[in-house]
Amino acid sequence: MSDIQKIVGQRIRSCRKKKGFTQEKLAEKSDLHPTYIGMIERGEKNLSITSLEKILSALNISFSDFFQMIEEEKQDSIPGRCYTLVDRQSDSNQRRLYRILQEVSDMLDNP
Repeated sequence: MSDIQKIVGQRIRSCRKKKGFTQEKLAEKSDLHPTYIGMIERGEKNLSITSLEKILSALNISFSDFFQMIEEEKQDSIPGRCYTLVDRQSDSNQRRLYRILQEVSDMLDNP
């Protein structure tokens, strides 16, 4: 399963809960099966654009708002913050930081 599947599923679950919907209620409003909704939320199913449209419509959320939320969450994550730090550096400093991170990772993997 890919990270984006997990991220999208978690975001759908969060939006569903904010609306006070059960998986069954969201399934009913989006004309999808409750089991399918659960699999999407757990990141086990790769949903189609059509299914995403149905879910977002049922939640009354636009595509742009939904993906903006995901982008903001990714930037607030530790990997997102690390990327921002590295991205600000020159190419040569990025290579240095990568080598440092690789050495630290190797040390953590082999204590």
